[in-house]
Amino acid sequence: MKRLFWLALSVSLLLLSISKAPCSPFQELSQKEEIPVNVRTPAVDQQPFRGDTARLEGYIKDYEPSMGFKTGIIQAEDVLSNKSYPVVIKVFPDGKFEAKWPILYPIYTSVKIGDQWMSVYVEPGKTLTMELDRRDFIEAGKKNDHRYKFQHTEFHGPLAKINRELMDFDFEHFNYRTMESQATSLTPTEFKEKQMAVLQTQQENANSYIEENTVDPKAASIINNNILLENARVLFNFENKRQYLTKHDTSKAVFDNIVLKQPVPEGYYDFLKELPLDDKSLMVADEYNLFINRFEFSKPFTRSSPTYKIPVKKIDLAVILGYFDQEEIEIPDQMRRLMELSYKENKTKEDSTFIEESESDINFFMAKHSAGLQGYLKEFIESQQPSKLTYYKKYWHNRDSVLINQFGLRDSWTYQVTKLRSLAFTLNFIGPEGAAEYWEELKSDLTYDELRWKGQEIYDQVVADRVSIAYSLGKGEAAEIFKEIIAPYKGKILFVDFWATSCGPCVYTIEKMKPIRQKFIDNEDVEFIFITERSSSPEKKYLEFTAEQELTHTYMISEDDLNQLRQLFEFNSIPRYVVIDREGKVYDDNFPMHNFTSRLQDILAANP
Repeated sequence: MKRLFWLALSVSLLLLSISKAPCSPFQELSQKEEIPVNVRTPAVDQQPFRGDTARLEGYIKDYEPSMGFKTGIIQAEDVLSNKSYPVVIKVFPDGKFEAKWPILYPIYTSVKIGDQWMSVYVEPGKTLTMELDRRDFIEAGKKNDHRYKFQHTEFHGPLAKINRELMDFDFEHFNYRTMESQATSLTPTEFKEKQMAVLQTQQENANSYIEENTVDPKAASIINNNILLENARVLFNFENKRQYLTKHDTSKAVFDNIVLKQPVPEGYYDFLKELPLDDKSLMVADEYNLFINRFEFSKPFTRSSPTYKIPVKKIDLAVILGYFDQEEIEIPDQMRRLMELSYKENKTKEDSTFIEESESDINFFMAKHSAGLQGYLKEFIESQQPSKLTYYKKYWHNRDSVLINQFGLRDSWTYQVTKLRSLAFTLNFIGPEGAAEYWEELKSDLTYDELRWKGQEIYDQVVADRVSIAYSLGKGEAAEIFKEIIAPYKGKILFVDFWATSCGPCVYTIEKMKPIRQKFIDNEDVEFIFITERSSSPEKKYLEFTAEQELTHTYMISEDDLNQLRQLFEFNSIPRYVVIDREGKVYDDNFPMHNFTSRLQDILAANP
């Protein structure tokens, strides 16, 4: 038979479309909300965290607006919920600058002013005052060094001593330019021995610095923890690089590389035993967020994840006939015979001839009932789906086993934080019917009041988001910048894309969406808006790409304005997609553009 029987084809496509979409239990989470402090009633009697506002203020000596910036940015992190969000540092014409943001505990974090990155230590309820000098910005520009250590910085206030001591210590960082060559020339055991020797040297240097300078215990803790955490991250990254080369590099040199064929030995991960994983102060170090990401996605954990997908199997004919019985649709004898023959394992030549001769009739019959049958079959397949709760019970059971039997570790603060960091995604994946039960079971595994309180906050927010409604942009400089951009399109539903030519995923999605965008040219309901920033989208490449993709409503803004919009919509990375309704309100500030087609009708229905 040259062509497949219509019914068998439609059923097969439906099965494959669902069964080939395995669950990804931990995808990148939304970055849309700041750390909320004292905004909800906690699950426990008192909030274990003493959260408060952190303040950064200061002055840039000899600052002039001609230096090219009027804002800075703080990449604030909520490690517990795996969210990051930007905080704008406002730089005034006289050189003064200020920022404030809520934090739950002390943090050592990165700050960017102009093109320069620096690290600062802040605490809830306290103010750090800094004096910067234009000479350092000029020198950094000459060296083209965005991490240039400023020579004229002064600190003031109760946190001055700790920040001075942290700034004066010379942290040594791994040179990732050498990672590939080391991955192809050193076995895991050899690389680990080399890296652990580096760790010992760094620890000795740190101890000497701490003793010779009578360093504050808080600064000493951050120095030592940062060194340990970066060492662990490097060892995790080495394994990731080996796996990447083996999987993606098809060159003969890699294929024949004997070193890459060497397995990771059983004791490779015992470097984790060097870390105080049960010490909450480990979170203060700015390396902690990077480390815990590598830890929770490390190979022993990810390999233990159970498979979650609907088994591919042929739907019984009885199930299909059940639809027609349920709907009281009479099946002509010829149609029934054709259905039975299509399921016959060994068809005779006469069977195949009969099916081919009757193809137009069966196509007509099935097309007439296709919508109802497809919906019926989809519901049937979903009813065969394994329980999401059962999946996650096994998921964490497997991870608990890996923690003990492969890593040789016991339960700890850090391990329990990994369970919390995935909570929002898991609750949304499980859905309303099982979310409460999942949270209650997970909560029983959390032995720290702080984590139970934070988990309840995450759970409450997920529940609230299910009934969330569009919100107004409000007032302020950031809102005004955005309102000016969208003003010409009032009355339409806007899909706003924050992107850059230097962002691979941004470019990929824009290219993939081109045929869809073309269907909406001159559409009275929908418009696509594109916003990028000058330094990340060089003009020549920007003009070529926007012309090639026929992007008509594109906006090139300054880094300062983008910083404001990043804070407005609370995102640190791109692409980011925002949906604006007909009234100019924010309908969705973290829209999944890959679901544009499936979500569009719901958006249109909500915005008549």
